[in-house]
Amino acid sequence: MDFEVNLGFVLGVGLRFSLPVCSVYSMPGGYLVAMSPTKLMRWLTCPTFGYLDERWEPTGPWTPNRLLGMMMHTAINASLTHQDAPGSTLRELDRGYPTDEEPVWTKEALLTLINKALPKVLGVIENFGESFLASELTIGDGRVDLVTQREQDKGQPLVVTDFKTSLQLSTYLATKNMAEAQSDWQLLDYTWRVSEYYQKPVIARRRVLIVLTPQVKVYCETFDTTTTLDMWRRTMLKEEAYVESLKDLPLADLPMRTTNCYGRYGKCRFYEFCWIAGKDEQRAGGLYNHRRIESI
Repeated sequence: MDFEVNLGFVLGVGLRFSLPVCSVYSMPGGYLVAMSPTKLMRWLTCPTFGYLDERWEPTGPWTPNRLLGMMMHTAINASLTHQDAPGSTLRELDRGYPTDEEPVWTKEALLTLINKALPKVLGVIENFGESFLASELTIGDGRVDLVTQREQDKGQPLVVTDFKTSLQLSTYLATKNMAEAQSDWQLLDYTWRVSEYYQKPVIARRRVLIVLTPQVKVYCETFDTTTTLDMWRRTMLKEEAYVESLKDLPLADLPMRTTNCYGRYGKCRFYEFCWIAGKDEQRAGGLYNHRRIESI
């Protein structure tokens, strides 16, 4: 399978070429990258949480947060690759919108939020002044949001950009999110994968945070990568090996990180699963539902 990408969107140049899509990517030394950084982070937060998050979600009214993130990713990718952005976004909405209840948020309201934010996000991307190389690029089990190239710099190094979408976020939490992005595991993972995939240096990694309400705000922060990637890689290899050693254990035998039962947003969403249902999936059936869509 080939992945078609468009070069030079800043200049409006329609150059195209093909790249292979990797399902499992062999890194130097024979190490195979197969686990997405999002899943790995959840297992490192707490192995029990990682297991449950792949299978269950709390009961209660549906919220649009995850779906909005998927819709925004779809809209950005379609716009940058000159596809049908409105049509692609609508199909993503139809796929993720619940059919077994009447949510507070209508389809029309969700589309309006995306349509208001998309021009501002594309304007921020254009202001980077970098040439487009790839978006939604699959490397192993990770999907990189955006890869651009600084053609004016020596060696034409790469930049990796990660998009996050929030329905509502205070200025304090948005600023905190941007500061924490410097050490964000997922962003570092994407940076490393892209560097190995293209066999070129990634000079910077970037977080773009999109807050949709009450008014659209787009935050952007870029971090130097040249001195931190090797340090993180050594840690990553050990951590992924640890998580892989747990993947075949039954839920009852998985470790619990009780120090993470309460975090900055309150108690873990699987708190009752552990402390009320005793990690018993049958007993937890009244408190939790099987996950209806894959998390991003």
